[in-house]
Amino acid sequence: MNQDANIGALFASVGLSDRIPQAGMPESDDLATPRISPIANAAITAGFQKCRDMGIQKPSAAGFCLGLLAIDCPASRLMKEAGITEEAVRKLAAVTTEDEEDIRRKRVLSPDVPLERWGTAADRILSSALRIAAADRSPVVGTQHLIAAVVRDSQCRGA
Repeated sequence: MNQDANIGALFASVGLSDRIPQAGMPESDDLATPRISPIANAAITAGFQKCRDMGIQKPSAAGFCLGLLAIDCPASRLMKEAGITEEAVRKLAAVTTEDEEDIRRKRVLSPDVPLERWGTAADRILSSALRIAAADRSPVVGTQHLIAAVVRDSQCRGA
């Protein structure tokens, strides 16, 4: 998330950028699929719900930050200790750029689309997070794996 221009600037303004390690690439081709940890699942769900409540169909890095801030986890504690507030992140999440996703968004009839139908961008991030967790030989997919997947994906607006 630190590579996102808006989130990176917010993190840098409170000195958080220096405390976030660079995401590495998976070092294994092990295909064992770890499960998503309850904390990571809660963060993803909270991020999607908060964005939907704001009328945003596709969460950005700021949307995932909102999800992390909404739950109690090491990432949220680190952001809160650094002085990052939900209000500041909401302002960043509300800023969108006009692209083909925005055109598709205008055709959506209801923001209450099941999480399974959020599209290929979310699928790519979740798939990458699963592979990263497998490479770490982690039995669960944690928030650190989700963040690494967002940063790793060059097509993700959160990267």
